Amino acid sequence: LYERAADNRRPVASLTKLVSSLAMASEPVDLSQTVCVDELFWPSRSGARSKFSTGECYAGWDLLGSALVASDNRAAYGLAVQSGLDYYEFIDRMDEVSRQLRMEQSTWADPSGLEDDNLSTARDMSKAALAVAAHPTLSIAASAKSWHVEKVIEVGVGPSERTLYTTNRASGRGDLDFLAAKTGYTDTARYCFTGVVRTESGRTLAVTLLGAGRSRDRWSDLDRVLRWVEG
Repeated sequence: LYERAADNRRPVASLTKLVSSLAMASEPVDLSQTVCVDELFWPSRSGARSKFSTGECYAGWDLLGSALVASDNRAAYGLAVQSGLDYYEFIDRMDEVSRQLRMEQSTWADPSGLEDDNLSTARDMSKAALAVAAHPTLSIAASAKSWHVEKVIEVGVGPSERTLYTTNRASGRGDLDFLAAKTGYTDTARYCFTGVVRTESGRTLAVTLLGAGRSRDRWSDLDRVLRWVEG
């Protein structure tokens, strides 16, 4: 319906987590199984934010929800751990999933999107969002406004339960039903969004916005696109 620079390759930050989730789901993973945080969960860049501490144990569902709802970086690395593949096999699987979805301009460097070598395009990321929205398991997390996580094994101090909230600022709009949504930010990628949304008129649309200068710009741009489409 509308495009501008839709095939320009650029870093896509945490939109990468959609492809990580698809790669994880390509393996026979039991999300009810307990997974304990260790050094395999540590992101490639130091200082990356996470609600998960080393030694804590959670159900796989909580890691999936935290990665897609709250964009937690250690949880995204946990998707690779849950897959049963080693780290570089998992990155290869992300590339393979992209090829299967005909995401022809996409290549991946880590599961969370922290690395600038996670490269894609607006067109390709719309394909990933559509695949996640159609997936019976991944869509549960990708469309959620919040996610309740609970430690299976308590280590150290801190709450054993918490509720994490979506980074999708448009999720509270009463005129939209999000079937999948993901935000992203790094200093290089700037502010990004991709999602699949059903409007009040019943139309289902995939929208990807990359490289916004400010966080609020992606939401105002999303509003402009949807108002234009609905006419």
